[in-house]
Amino acid sequence: MNSDQVKGKFEQAVGSVKQAVGETVGNNQLANEGLGDQVKGSAHETWGNVKDAAGISSGTAAVAAEDRGYGTEADLNNGAANARHGISQSIADAKNAINNHIDAYKETHR
Repeated sequence: MNSDQVKGKFEQAVGSVKQAVGETVGNNQLANEGLGDQVKGSAHETWGNVKDAAGISSGTAAVAAEDRGYGTEADLNNGAANARHGISQSIADAKNAINNHIDAYKETHR
């Protein structure tokens, strides 16, 4: 687990507490801040996950893997590029799905 993943989890926990306290005492601003912190923490954790997954694309990892018979450096770099593309597409899909839910929520609460 890298520092971005840890920081993201911490931000989510703090946000969850803020939201609960805000809802308990009837402070909508605090509850909303808590929810925002959770979203920010989730994004931070996801960034850490991306960095962790993309770490296989570093040159030293590719050379070490090649030395162990896992394929050529070019094969590994191509695989890493495909992994990055897949991750990017998943992030875009998630962002679009979230935005669609937000838009639907806005439409039903106007």
